[in-house]
Amino acid sequence: MNFINIKQEKIDLSDVLFVCAGNIFRSPFAEYYFNMIAKNQTMNCFAFSRGTELFYNKPDGVVINIAKQFGIDLSNHVPRAIENKDISASSVIFAVDLYNLKKILQSNEDASGKVYLLGNFLNKPLDEIEDIKVVNLKNNVLAVEHNFKLIIQAIDNIFKISL
Repeated sequence: MNFINIKQEKIDLSDVLFVCAGNIFRSPFAEYYFNMIAKNQTMNCFAFSRGTELFYNKPDGVVINIAKQFGIDLSNHVPRAIENKDISASSVIFAVDLYNLKKILQSNEDASGKVYLLGNFLNKPLDEIEDIKVVNLKNNVLAVEHNFKLIIQAIDNIFKISL
């Protein structure tokens, strides 16, 4: 897969899908942050998020508390598994890592040409915005904060090139 020149493309942000594994940490934060920025700037775009492998029925309290520090309330988020209709309904898909990007591409031909790695939109591109397992969250508060900062930076850069 070639991701070299994606920063030069204008991206259709009308229906954005963010995807991670469990849909309890990275992709919901991206969804809520994206929608907050879009609303604040009165833009006509919307984001939603899904997971490729649901493990839990809600975000962990540590994640919820850290997200609140960034103005994001994940307390009512309910994880949802990705379905083919989600891929078809989206104008663009951002996977948080290569593992989920490959799962998306393998599961649905409609994803080809509209799926990107979210980390490619960072100032220093990454293949992965790291997943932090729930059992390690209390010991990795700084890592959760760091990942949220990476997600914010990537989304801010996506808005810059697409508007």
